[in-house]
Amino acid sequence: MLKTLLTGLLFTSCCAMSWLHLSDIHVDMRYKDNAPNKCVVWSKLGTMCCRDNDIAIGGSEPCSKYGDLSNDVPPLLVTSVLGWVGDNLYFDFIINTGDDGSHKDVNQVFSNDNADSIHFITDALDSHFPSKPSYRVMGNHDSYWNVDQTFPGYSRFVADVTNPWKKWINDSNMGSYGYYSHDLDGRTKLVVMNSLFYDAHNLFQINDVSYDKATGNQIAWLENELNTSKDVLFLNHIPMTSGESNEYMKSALSNLTHRYSNTITATLNGHSHRSRFELYKVGGIYVSFALINPSIYTDGHYPMFRKYTYEEGVLDFEEYVCNISAAVETNNFTCTKEYSFLEEYSLTNIDLPNLVNLYERMQTNGTLLDMYITHYSPPELDMTIDYLGEIVN
Repeated sequence: MLKTLLTGLLFTSCCAMSWLHLSDIHVDMRYKDNAPNKCVVWSKLGTMCCRDNDIAIGGSEPCSKYGDLSNDVPPLLVTSVLGWVGDNLYFDFIINTGDDGSHKDVNQVFSNDNADSIHFITDALDSHFPSKPSYRVMGNHDSYWNVDQTFPGYSRFVADVTNPWKKWINDSNMGSYGYYSHDLDGRTKLVVMNSLFYDAHNLFQINDVSYDKATGNQIAWLENELNTSKDVLFLNHIPMTSGESNEYMKSALSNLTHRYSNTITATLNGHSHRSRFELYKVGGIYVSFALINPSIYTDGHYPMFRKYTYEEGVLDFEEYVCNISAAVETNNFTCTKEYSFLEEYSLTNIDLPNLVNLYERMQTNGTLLDMYITHYSPPELDMTIDYLGEIVN
């Protein structure tokens, strides 16, 4: 368990911890309820509406105060989720795997929208959970000046948005480059990567070891952290085989997660907005896995998040869903537990053998596969997705 001591928490046991996992919040600080949820998008870099002066198009409806399934989320949704969590769940610390920033208009390049979104989430977490450490990851929308970019000036942006995180994290790399490590209990360590440097959409992407000096040699740093640690929770926004991950990152992470598979308890990612897991092969053999957290952002689905437990070497999570359609109808915001992973799929642990077992059973058990699809992005059921095919990489 964790005990609060002064400004931090000390683990009194190496064998039990729990955390709230949020990801891809995409909060729009200029969200306006009753604005059109479908609008003329000629001025958009993304496809987001629900803002003042948006011009409605056919089929548009007013955006609700709790958000819309097709647009970025309002601050009220974020505080409503955190309020419900504070009233109903216990955990030791918080993980946020990135993308606090919203999908922007072209005027993003002249604004502080990204920094405003990140600072809002920092303040909201501190307000609702002042004694809970919060460990954050930089996402591709947590960027300067535009999405996916480490444009000149990015280092100043990183220093600004991560400065309040020093309340919980003491690592100079965080303020300089957005990555860091943090010891949790004397055995388990968080190792947090900044994948934006290797984003394939980044005009300034790092795609060779000789250029990685621009990140303070993040890949070499990552290898050293894995080599000198016993038990690692590896946090990174973009999954290593995502189409947005460049070949340099794919190759480096494939090598490191394979070599240190006995050190990495779990890789926790965001980015895809869906409730998923991935299995990775080298030479036809399964070597590692990643758990992809669903998003608070309503990308065609209700806001979703997880609570993890890690006790005596056993990892599990509960997944929660917040039905905003019902909240709009009743004016009562609530979230519900959808399932516990181990119980739902009759597994003994979240580890490589158990996830391979689950994947193989889903290939022949339609009921099991239907369960996975149902949890993928409720209430959306898109049968054009190759749910099994995207698991193995």
